[in-house]
Amino acid sequence: MMNESPTGSQLASTSESKPVGQLQQGVIIPTAITDSTTQSRPNLPSQDLINEEDDYIRYVNPLLKAAIKSDWKVAKHLINKKPELLRSSITSLGDTALHLAVGVKRSKHAEKFVKKMVDMMDNEDLELQNEEFNTALFVAAATGDINTVKLMVEKNRILTTIPGDEGNIMPLYAAAFYGSFEVVKYLYENSNDLCDDGWNSENRGLLLQRCVEGDMFDVALKIVNKYPKLGNGEILGALARKPDAFSEIKSNIIQSCINSGKYFYTHLVFKMYVREL
Repeated sequence: MMNESPTGSQLASTSESKPVGQLQQGVIIPTAITDSTTQSRPNLPSQDLINEEDDYIRYVNPLLKAAIKSDWKVAKHLINKKPELLRSSITSLGDTALHLAVGVKRSKHAEKFVKKMVDMMDNEDLELQNEEFNTALFVAAATGDINTVKLMVEKNRILTTIPGDEGNIMPLYAAAFYGSFEVVKYLYENSNDLCDDGWNSENRGLLLQRCVEGDMFDVALKIVNKYPKLGNGEILGALARKPDAFSEIKSNIIQSCINSGKYFYTHLVFKMYVREL
């Protein structure tokens, strides 16, 4: 079974890793980067070892199994013999050992494995992508692994600006899509208020919509405060589907806000809602 992303492509390609969720048909995916800077090919790890039969048998396949099982003792032994394994593909779809380790079910052994591996890798190694353009950070964000997300971002903040899922979406949106509130809050705090590379008015608005739909109102309010004109009919529709959250707001105030403009209405309602929390 494959790890599925918001657009239906894979996160980590091994059949033994756990699925992070299924695509809801018809979901709108934001354009993560402008056409002028779109990455035509992923930043793939080296393919040398996986293409050599002897290396594959002696190093690649054992490391793949160790990554899935979070067996650091075996992995360390292999990496000490072949340091280039850290930045090499160990699956046909370009996953590194770190991609696979991040994608397996979380446990203390898995966290230890990931930390040891990240400690051994250079910043550039962490930026490697699989064939779906996913960095290991993107996989961690999609699976809601807050500890791994923090570990990687603290070492290399550039990872937050590298879109995955065929270069279409940002790690922060992936976390929001799967409802990983802790990861969403952390990545937003490290997004320079969505001013970093990769963000534009379209995907900011889609992130706001997803935060509203997922009841992530703390982050949604921050987005509205920074970009009040992002409020639109889709945002209002999402708010309207949550009547309990706004039951104490007097209808005449809501109406006057609507008459003042949609984006102002969204901005004010968020503020009033957060005040009630």
